[in-house]
Order: sequence, then structure tokens, then C-alpha cells
Amino acid sequence: MDLWGHSLTGMLKILGKTASLDIPDDIIACGKELDKYYIPTRYPNGFAEGKPADYFTENYARKALYL
Repeated sequence: MDLWGHSLTGMLKILGKTASLDIPDDIIACGKELDKYYIPTRYPNGFAEGKPADYFTENYARKALYL
């Protein structure tokens, strides 16, 4: 199975299948939450208007660090 992209959720699912691991649901949930940060925080056109810094605050960053 090939891995393409930056989806943590996808990586965890592939890891679970190829390594026959049981990835806990809470780890999958953390991957899904972190996946939401990838596009809008990285690309300036991720939002209809404004820049990512207008939407993602220090509190969001701290929350992402502790997922």
C-alpha cells in the first residue's frame, strides 16, 4: 500500500493495515483533529478572506501541541 499526502489519519489507517496493528480510536481522533490544521494554516488562500494568522490563534496552536 502506498502512502501519498500529509493526512495523519490516512497514515494511521495504512499503518494499522500493513503492520496489523490495532490503532486506538482516540489516536485516530487526534489524527483527524490535526489533519484539519494542515491546509488552512499552511496556505494563505485557505480561507475566503484574510490570512491564516487571522483565524488561528496561539490558543489553537497550544491545543494542537497537546492533542
